[in-house]
Amino acid sequence: MGEESIVNKRIGRLGNAAQRYLANVGATIAALFRRPFDPRLWTAPAAAFLIAGAVSYIPLTTPPTQRFYTLAIRLSQMGRRAEAKPWLDRAIAATPDDPLARLSLGRLYLENGGAEGALPDLQRAVALAPDLAEAHATLGHALGVVGRRAEALTQLEATVRLTPDAAAAHTNYGVALWYAGQQEAAIAQYRETVRLQPDDPIGHNNLALALYQTGRAAEAAAGFEKALTLKSDYSEAHSNFALLLTERGDLDQALRHFEAALGSQPTNFGINVNAGDLLMKMHRPADAAVRYKAALANAPDSIEPVLTVIEHLAQALIDDNK
Repeated sequence: MGEESIVNKRIGRLGNAAQRYLANVGATIAALFRRPFDPRLWTAPAAAFLIAGAVSYIPLTTPPTQRFYTLAIRLSQMGRRAEAKPWLDRAIAATPDDPLARLSLGRLYLENGGAEGALPDLQRAVALAPDLAEAHATLGHALGVVGRRAEALTQLEATVRLTPDAAAAHTNYGVALWYAGQQEAAIAQYRETVRLQPDDPIGHNNLALALYQTGRAAEAAAGFEKALTLKSDYSEAHSNFALLLTERGDLDQALRHFEAALGSQPTNFGINVNAGDLLMKMHRPADAAVRYKAALANAPDSIEPVLTVIEHLAQALIDDNK
């Protein structure tokens, strides 16, 4: 048997084993939870797969609390967050001053919609590891979710200070500054994001949108064009650029960008509405009605925008029958 065949056969066996172990994850977790300090259970293949992501041996010398923490992270990555939390609780009970365990538990709360419940552990993580940028970033996010924006800004600013070369840190801080009404400071952060990641279309779109919304249409147009050069099917950039072009009076070009945006997101409520409004300006009520109907077919739960679209649709139908 050739070497390649042997390798393929081994890969096949590992895959089959992985499926068997995954099928028994629940039983494995239950057994571990009943006897968490039994090293034999932690070296069983199923536990090894959970922790290492492959069928491999887990050394008996691994500290129990590290096993608890590692298993919790694995379970969370597998989407089994409810099962992950008890293991993080155990890790924290054994090592209450472990900032990574605190950070992970806070994230679990956030991932399950519990931003308020996440705060104590995230605040503790920051206190234990004031130089851990990830803890500041996650705490900033949680504070923003619960509406404590001033405190969120402090944490996100710390993230930027600790990781000045991380584009995502500047983006997150910029978004928070924007919603806090500090537009110029936000734009400065978006510019830094673009400087750090010049080939990221999202960064160019974010900066261009902020420039457009603060009255700098020419610079914004260049930014949208750059974003679309980097990602030609970037629906959000097409839509944003279309709004700018509509305002500028370039209606045909604006329509082409709305059509490109709808090519990627045909059910998007906002894009359909805006395209319909543009078509009404172009005296094409029948086509506008099609867009408004598409918007209503994918309407949000909020009643106010729906009523507005119904009014626009009614006007389009009236104009089409004149």
